[in-house]
Amino acid sequence: MAIKIKVLIILLILLFFKNVNAQDKNVVDINANLMEFMEDKKMIVFTGDVVAKRADMTLYCSKLEVFYTENEKTKKKDIDYMIAKGDVKVVQRDRVAKGDIGKYLQKEDIIILEGNPVTVTEKGENQIIANKITFFMKENKSTVEGKRPRVIFKMGD
Repeated sequence: MAIKIKVLIILLILLFFKNVNAQDKNVVDINANLMEFMEDKKMIVFTGDVVAKRADMTLYCSKLEVFYTENEKTKKKDIDYMIAKGDVKVVQRDRVAKGDIGKYLQKEDIIILEGNPVTVTEKGENQIIANKITFFMKENKSTVEGKRPRVIFKMGD
């Protein structure tokens, strides 16, 4: 009996640590007021107060379209890309980026924000304003495009 209890405790501990590690960058947790699953289009649409979390990044928007691919043998579904629409906001640590439309390309690990204007604020101080900002997550770099991209730096006191 004591061995069974010890085994059960070990299993519970392992399950706990598995859930703690579920916040890795390969897990996307999405919730919304409504979800539509369209298997024929390989698409899932989330609408109404959409919140999508992945590791240390959170996406907020009115509508999120998730396009996926399916492995024919295993039937496993993987996200191909996502399109966020309506009051798009991406929060990562001390950075906040806002735009009208956001795209996430999963294989490339790239986020593209577009709108008029797109803004990125760091630590509530420095600001980037443009029509399009592309974040290359793997390289930790970004490109800023538009008519005349603008950067506002707050200098030390």
